[in-house]
Amino acid sequence: MDISKFNQSVTFLLTLNPILVYFVLFGVLILCGFGLPIPEDIILITGGYLAYEDLLNEHVMCAIGLAGVLIGDSTMFFLGRRFGPVLLEHKYISKIITPDKISKAQKYLSKYGNKIFFIARFLPGLRSPIFFTGGTLKIPFYIFFVYDSIAAIISVPVWVYSAFYGGEYIYKVITWGRDAQILILFIILCFVAYQVFKIYKKKKQKEKQKEKQKQK
Repeated sequence: MDISKFNQSVTFLLTLNPILVYFVLFGVLILCGFGLPIPEDIILITGGYLAYEDLLNEHVMCAIGLAGVLIGDSTMFFLGRRFGPVLLEHKYISKIITPDKISKAQKYLSKYGNKIFFIARFLPGLRSPIFFTGGTLKIPFYIFFVYDSIAAIISVPVWVYSAFYGGEYIYKVITWGRDAQILILFIILCFVAYQVFKIYKKKKQKEKQKEKQKQK
């Protein structure tokens, strides 16, 4: 994010009533779930920094952040479940959730299974298409919600409290946030790859055991 735009946003929000600011940040987070091209982490960092500036309460901001991201994600999931591919023909929706993103989402779901709902929290640009696709595939909502909630419980407090406790060094926090997100995604992908390898290895072992039994 452009630092100058961050400064302008913070300066403007500091002139508003705290209750209104909560509603604004909550609304933007929900829209992010619909594919609004603004990183969720920046919104959460902004909320945390405004708490550092004594405009907001950091704990309330954290709760609102969790509610906002989960409602936005769940709404996108239910839109996919209720309307499916038909909704993608809408001229505005098709610009946000493109056929290319849907294709990538389907590949991720096929490769990683339900775990992708956890990983998607760290995949800006593909999060909404993955949740939408999950809905179209009629995956049980509770499975989606559990994975998404675990990811949100990890990520939301990290951004809010990092900005609150590191408010004096907010620009470093923003830079750290970008780098940390890449690192977290890399660690998650390595973990998932390891789990897939273990499953593959067990499958091969079972096949070998069956072959030995047949030979006997």
